Amino acid sequence: MAYYNKQETEKRVAKVVELLNEKDTDIAIIYFDELNVANGWYLTGWCGQFEKGAVLVGRDGTTMLLGGPESEPFAKQDSAITDVRCFPVFMVPDEEYPLATIISFSDLFAELTKKFPVKRVGLVGTTDMPYAVHEDLVRGFVGCELVDLTDDYLKFRYIKSTGR
Repeated sequence: MAYYNKQETEKRVAKVVELLNEKDTDIAIIYFDELNVANGWYLTGWCGQFEKGAVLVGRDGTTMLLGGPESEPFAKQDSAITDVRCFPVFMVPDEEYPLATIISFSDLFAELTKKFPVKRVGLVGTTDMPYAVHEDLVRGFVGCELVDLTDDYLKFRYIKSTGR
């Protein structure tokens, strides 16, 4: 069952968009996993139980979940952000998902650059993500400047909204 408030989610996404504009950053990749759920939960009210993932927020307000195919149907059902992409960075290695549509970094760039250029990528959760995930992101966002937005993002979670 979903546990989020649509208006609260919209306010929280707007804070991230404001941060992106303040830091002249095009997208934020907000990492989460089954042990480090809080950063993803803050925007979605949902946590993946099978795979690692990330919430992507664009400076224009675009939101999507990047994750693995096992989590996709649950995210679409229970997350405040239901635009989901199966992304190899967060998939279980050597598993086959014949019915899943898996996108690559080039697919992601193609989709995003129809809306805005992606030159600076903000990462959130850098102290929690495994080295291999970090390296996949560095290789995948080749040509982009990567900046750490973790501390700025965590400050959003410190200040609670009324009733939240």
